[in-house]
Amino acid sequence: MSNKILQAKKPAGLRHYKGYWLTRLVDFFPVLGFLAIIVFFGLATGGKMFTWFNIKTIWKQSFLYIVGGLGVIFCYAQGVHDFSLASNIALSAILGTKIGGDNAFLTVLIALGVGTAVGAVNGFIYSRTGVGDFILTLCMNFLISGTLITLMGNVAYQPGSKGLIALNSGIFEAIVIFAVTLIVTFVFNFTKYGRYCKVLSAGPTAASQCGVNVKGMKFMAFLVAGFTAGVIAVLSVIRTGTAGSGTGAMFHFNIMICMILGGMPLSGGRDAKIINVFFGVLGCMALTNGMVMLGLSSRAQDVVKGIVFIVVAVGMTRLRDKANAI
Repeated sequence: MSNKILQAKKPAGLRHYKGYWLTRLVDFFPVLGFLAIIVFFGLATGGKMFTWFNIKTIWKQSFLYIVGGLGVIFCYAQGVHDFSLASNIALSAILGTKIGGDNAFLTVLIALGVGTAVGAVNGFIYSRTGVGDFILTLCMNFLISGTLITLMGNVAYQPGSKGLIALNSGIFEAIVIFAVTLIVTFVFNFTKYGRYCKVLSAGPTAASQCGVNVKGMKFMAFLVAGFTAGVIAVLSVIRTGTAGSGTGAMFHFNIMICMILGGMPLSGGRDAKIINVFFGVLGCMALTNGMVMLGLSSRAQDVVKGIVFIVVAVGMTRLRDKANAI
């Protein structure tokens, strides 16, 4: 009798053991994926991947996307996406430099205000009307993009404030990354707002029954995304010294690709983590940098990226499904 009981308990123990390791694999996938990329290209390039110059290059390429990814993580945790991010960045940068002129403070104020205002409009419409995030933000992207050329007139680029351009340094970027990471980590992991963002991915009805202010949560996510667009606009002006219709081009799609590579679930939920942003962006930039060093053409790079991202997206989905089923 006791042997039968032990035999009956054994499968349950094995399932628990397997589920534990599958969950750990999902948690550490961003780190493992990043390590796999740098080790592969490190060997393929004969160690050139690890030169100080190349490391600095990857960091500079990653900076804006890390800041942007941290800002939109509240949207991703809810399972929604802001496809107007790129055009919002361009609009914020253009109006900031055009109105602010050489006044650094006014430029920053205008850029942040414009970005936040666009985010507020997105958030209000999304939370009050029930229009899907994809359709809403894509239409907003087209709407803003159509005004950019008109705003620029006959000028290709709008010069930025000399005071802002003077901030362009590695130390400044390190301070920004540290401050943004500290704030977002605290809000996302240790406040009700961060926890409720993950709960909302289960559906507005379920979240509402748990006492979540669904409309307020949806509005705030897009408001923060809009503010982030303003921040990226300012940082872009600091780095390039100019603003134009091409500022922030394809930023929303590049962020999504980085998130996927970092193991971020596009449906949101409890598996959305800060670590997805960091290692997703670093892994994506290391992948691009490594392919350039190997001499791959831009078309070949697109093919490789497409294959890698499909494999990662499908693999992570299957792993999560198996871990949740056990």
